[in-house]
Amino acid sequence: MDAIKMYSKEHNVSFVFECVDMIRDPHIIEYPKDEQVFLLDIVYNEIPFRKMTYEEMCAVAETMKIPYKELAYTLESWQEFFDWYNHVTAEDYQYNGREIEGFVIEGANGYM
Repeated sequence: MDAIKMYSKEHNVSFVFECVDMIRDPHIIEYPKDEQVFLLDIVYNEIPFRKMTYEEMCAVAETMKIPYKELAYTLESWQEFFDWYNHVTAEDYQYNGREIEGFVIEGANGYM
């Protein structure tokens, strides 16, 4: 926590996490640990909206040993999105052989 606080202050950023707490906030699927966090983004505290690139965020997360979101797909067109969406919303869909709750979808402008 101290490293995150210091980094946030020095770089004028905020860390955005997905928090998994199976006891106080049950999730759709079971996770191997009762409590864990996943770094979703590091956002600059400024207007207009700006955030670190995925590669920069991963580097910071690895330095601090923070689990972070995985880049699963890059879709280049609405048709690719449509086909992907129909595939991943199938009842028996598994991502890399495991059940997942879902995806964070991000547009080319960085908005989720």
